[in-house]
Amino acid sequence: VPSTHQRPTCCHYCQGIGQGLRDVCCAPLRSLQTFTSSARSTDWDEALALYVGLLGVHCLLALRSGTSVTMLRRHLINRDGWIHYDMASTSSAEVKALLQELGAQVPEAFLAFAEMDFWSRCRLFLRALHPYSSSVLLSLEQSPAIRMKLKADVMFGALAVSAFFFALTESGTSFASPEACAQSSISPWRFVLMGFFSASFVSIPVSLMSWFWQRSFVDSASSVNVLQRHLWRWRLQDCFMWIFSFCYTIFCCVYVALFIA
Repeated sequence: VPSTHQRPTCCHYCQGIGQGLRDVCCAPLRSLQTFTSSARSTDWDEALALYVGLLGVHCLLALRSGTSVTMLRRHLINRDGWIHYDMASTSSAEVKALLQELGAQVPEAFLAFAEMDFWSRCRLFLRALHPYSSSVLLSLEQSPAIRMKLKADVMFGALAVSAFFFALTESGTSFASPEACAQSSISPWRFVLMGFFSASFVSIPVSLMSWFWQRSFVDSASSVNVLQRHLWRWRLQDCFMWIFSFCYTIFCCVYVALFIA
């Protein structure tokens, strides 16, 4: 009797399913073992020192030139090395000249950062990476006004969503009733959940406003009508974004004021 007919076909089918399940269950374990073996062979101290040093170079050059850290990371140098012939430098002579000038300052900036003490590095990171102080730096993706407005919308939106959760759960008390304030007890986990949901809900309208401000490169060899059409569409997107953003800010401020009142 051939070996293929010694057992029913369904047994071979079940055996194949079982082997597939074993492979799926053992895959995470193999991935963990591979990651552990690679982690042992990686010098994390050297990698961290390289990351911090490169970040310090970005921060120094950003404060000196008035450009954002994100722009330097995307168009000048990153952990993979120098960036050459990207779309920004090849399409703009001003950007190309600026990047070439900053590229010549990279070795000196690296030495200057290496000679700094701990507190000087902390002040440098705070000035260059703070969400609001970095908003005034030059960026090819968004203007300083757009970035400041989006950050303000995030803050007002978080306040409005937190006030909504307080009103929904009836955990907010009035200043006019000290007895109720003394008796109220809110679990710290509720604040954590409110913060998590506030950040989640606020990201929806802010992402929508950011989407309306998206830009893309346009071929300069296109016809005049095509270029004018792109400019007109961008102006409409800017107008809609500003109107929607101001309405959103006013709504959040009014809602928080009514909640406090």
